[in-house]
Amino acid sequence: MAARRQSPPSDGSAFVAILGVLFVVGLVIEYIWWFVAGAVLVGLFFAGRAIVRQLEKERQLEAEQEADRKFELTRRAERQRRWTLIGDERA
Repeated sequence: MAARRQSPPSDGSAFVAILGVLFVVGLVIEYIWWFVAGAVLVGLFFAGRAIVRQLEKERQLEAEQEADRKFELTRRAERQRRWTLIGDERA
């Protein structure tokens, strides 16, 4: 079965579509700086969020390292105390 060809609409809908596209293009041209400013603000938001996440990771790593140092110092102090209690000369 052959496909039926439709004739182009002659009720002016093509003219309305072209007029709508021109209207949208005109709005974009008129308010381009608002669009650019909005895009910059969104970019700054995501960049700021990434920086905050990175700083939080660094703080967490520093806290873990400090806890490890404190644990190691406590472990050595306890070992030295045990040596002192048993009379070992290394203490």
